[in-house]
Amino acid sequence: MSCHTIRNMRGFTLLEVVVALAIGLMLLGTLYTFFLTQKKAYNVQEQVAEMQQNARAAMDMMVNELRMAGFDPFNTPSLGRIVTAASGQIRFTQNITRTNPPYDPDEDVDDPDEDVTYFLRTAADGTSELVRTARSRTSVSSASGFQTVAVAENIESLTFTYLTEDGTPAAALDEISQIVISLTARTDEPDPDYINPQQGDHYRRFTLSATVIPRNLAMGD
Repeated sequence: MSCHTIRNMRGFTLLEVVVALAIGLMLLGTLYTFFLTQKKAYNVQEQVAEMQQNARAAMDMMVNELRMAGFDPFNTPSLGRIVTAASGQIRFTQNITRTNPPYDPDEDVDDPDEDVTYFLRTAADGTSELVRTARSRTSVSSASGFQTVAVAENIESLTFTYLTEDGTPAAALDEISQIVISLTARTDEPDPDYINPQQGDHYRRFTLSATVIPRNLAMGD
């Protein structure tokens, strides 16, 4: 083997190895930063999507039930009606079933899901949650007492506004023809890189509103 061939087979110098390592570390650092950025963006979007889904599910549940407020096939004023109309709480009744088969409406509102209240309460972790109080079915022929169940977590505010048929504020329960619901949800975790312009904290928020016209309330006048 000639000396020329041996020189061509020599390895990398120490300087070349150091330069190659430095370039490799720079590329690795860039890739790692890109990965962290993408992971954070994904986590933020996941939090936002969960918050919005949470708010919409809560709103849909209240809207669907409030549309039936006041329902009573017997047209008894004391049965289907709005019982409590506060800015942060609503209680209403609907004569929709009976505890025992065949489950057609009877002449009271003591059966499952007939006397319903929605309001906010403070959860164990200090956040606010939307809760629903009502009787629930415990078997084919029995119902529980009133039970309060969390419907949606991280609901920061809940407001009910009560209007007459022409859109003016209702002064009495029997004047209510429209109910405007507004709720604000927030993300479960704060985002250190985001500052909420209204609250000044790091939570993202989502507000929904809906107007409900309980078509059966007139039956309870």
